[in-house]
Amino acid sequence: MAGIEAELWNIFTFYSLHGNPLDPERMSGQLMLRLAKDCDVLEPHLYDNPLSAADVNLIFAAEAQRSRKAADAAHELESASTAHGSSANLKLTYYEFLNVLLRISQRLYGHKLSQEDAMQKLLMENVLPRASRRNPASVSRILRSAAFRNLYDYYKGALKEIFMYYASAQHTVEFSTFNSNSSKGKAAPGKPTKRQASRLSMVRAPGDAPGDNSMTNAMSYAAFIRMANDLGLSNLNMLTTLELGDVFISSICDGSGDPEYDCAGAGMKVKTNSAGAGMKVKTNESSFRKLSFREFWEALVRCALVAYRNDTLASDLDKFQGLLLSIWRTLQSAVPGIVNSSSMTSGSRSTNKGGLLRGAQLLNERFIQRWQEDNYRDYLALPAAPKISGRSALKTLLYGEDKQQLPQGTGSGAAAGAGGPASTAQVTLRMAGDNATDSSLGDPRISMEKLQRLITRRPWIADVLQKALEEAGLVEG
Repeated sequence: MAGIEAELWNIFTFYSLHGNPLDPERMSGQLMLRLAKDCDVLEPHLYDNPLSAADVNLIFAAEAQRSRKAADAAHELESASTAHGSSANLKLTYYEFLNVLLRISQRLYGHKLSQEDAMQKLLMENVLPRASRRNPASVSRILRSAAFRNLYDYYKGALKEIFMYYASAQHTVEFSTFNSNSSKGKAAPGKPTKRQASRLSMVRAPGDAPGDNSMTNAMSYAAFIRMANDLGLSNLNMLTTLELGDVFISSICDGSGDPEYDCAGAGMKVKTNSAGAGMKVKTNESSFRKLSFREFWEALVRCALVAYRNDTLASDLDKFQGLLLSIWRTLQSAVPGIVNSSSMTSGSRSTNKGGLLRGAQLLNERFIQRWQEDNYRDYLALPAAPKISGRSALKTLLYGEDKQQLPQGTGSGAAAGAGGPASTAQVTLRMAGDNATDSSLGDPRISMEKLQRLITRRPWIADVLQKALEEAGLVEG
């Protein structure tokens, strides 16, 4: 089932991304209805118990309200009716989306089949064959190549400083939010209490080693989008927010085919919150797992491949170095603005600012050194076309690349002899003329005699005719 769940994950994220690329963790009711239409769920003539669009909306709203109420109880927030507004604003996480599919399958097929069989029938006959989905390409081969491993080692120090700046900034905001909402314990601005830090550590993705994907060692989706904006990657000439979302999701689930690496399970995590003294409550509020640094490196590689996908003559390595060139140029003028616009609290701004400045300076040094070794070339520029003469261009046009020399002479003295370029065509034409009953060659304006005289004066016409005859299959080449 791992393959099916990976497909469902790609289906869910396709619709959620197209619904709102700034919030792809959840699917809106409008996109759920579009999915139902794409999968022929709303075709009344196909089912004994058909569903309408209103039925799908009710199933969606019921599941969303149920999950919201459970989340409110666990978080000790105000009631769902005041916290979440109208049903039009309700959205589903991936696991809630699976619950909706289960309820739809029961409505369509449950009168004849068990729950499991009804779900299987819905997936096999409706969802998997018909739904749109993301199709992330594997970049494992590229990342494992010697050239990219060398680049990783070369730029690791600089890029890690930049990575940690954005990862640190996002957690500072989270700490500040905990402080403002907590009535127990005091902490300096930007620093969590022990209990708050413990609560934050609960959202580490399953299977992550301590310190490997938590706190400042992981970058959230929002921080990744902000970084792309700051570094000039998110614009009409580079990448759309939709493409950046696809890059992020593909990087936390690289589609490598490893059976131990479940796309949906690795891509999402279930939050756990304290609902009382010494008690932990799981909720259905799931969110994207955060990027580790290696996944961040993969995301940058994917950004380059997507941004320059139309540069078919550029190698993957040149595309990535072209992306670094663009980032380097942006950082030359953007670093002060990035720091000043940061939403970090003042208590931690100096530390994070230092990390960004160190990363920008190190990237500047590393990139200039590598660029100088490459003679400051434009990595994405097309190779210079060789200069040719007009005569060479005409030769290629008339005879193709296999002809080495344009025939000389156009007068009667240039008639082709037995070994001349027109010999084969002349013999072929004479043989055709000897056996032909129509000496006009199909056109009263052209006779065999005139054609032979023309070829005698213009030997290169014989080659043109011979090539045309061969292409038409009228003579053997």
